[in-house]
Amino acid sequence: MFGYLFITFCDEFVVTIFFRFATKAVDNIIAGVRKMLEEVPWIKNNKQTYAGFTEKMNKLTKIIGYPDGLDDQARLDRLHADFALSANETLNSLYLKSSKFLAKSILDDRVVRRLNVASTNAVYNPFGNRIIIHLGRLQMNSQNDIPAAIYGSLGAVIGHEIIHGFDGSSVLVDYGHINPWMSPSGKVSFDSMAHCVINEYNELNYTDPNGQFYKVNGVQTAGENVADNSGLRAAYNAFLSDPE
Repeated sequence: MFGYLFITFCDEFVVTIFFRFATKAVDNIIAGVRKMLEEVPWIKNNKQTYAGFTEKMNKLTKIIGYPDGLDDQARLDRLHADFALSANETLNSLYLKSSKFLAKSILDDRVVRRLNVASTNAVYNPFGNRIIIHLGRLQMNSQNDIPAAIYGSLGAVIGHEIIHGFDGSSVLVDYGHINPWMSPSGKVSFDSMAHCVINEYNELNYTDPNGQFYKVNGVQTAGENVADNSGLRAAYNAFLSDPE
């Protein structure tokens, strides 16, 4: 219900003009990620790995702002019809009713019920093979922002999350199930690429004004570093390909 209120009172610019731009930007970045990864030799030259990558990209879904139906009051009323509360509820009865109601989200309309549209975040859900850009994140941009600034901020975040669909954990998941889709040789090449990134970041260090020395742990941040680098590149290429 909070999601419905957030959408209702959200800035009109966000839910109209910028929503359309963000949708176009997401499509451009998805296309950019596809083109970028298709050029990787150990992907395009390996039949099994290329087939797994292509199928995963083809089945990638997206939710921009909020899922379909979250702005439909009648539908929300139907979803919450069995969540009736009275003035006589106890703490235990409230807990039991809310737990029962939330448990239904596992099997029934789980996206609509569990998505926090007010979050200023974007995420990739590996078991749904889905990129989600919350409405709160779209609000962080202004109607005065130029496309270059939007692609460099929101676009880089979107690219980052899409790349998570192909990071060290997600290569073990196809389009929603634990099912490694790379060939053995492809996985070796992937690990080699990952180690290059790890070694690069292991060389980074910093000494603060007090003389305290800090060293980056490339292993600990490997997935995020791959997503940052590749996501920003995908966003930049998408910006260059956008005629507007």
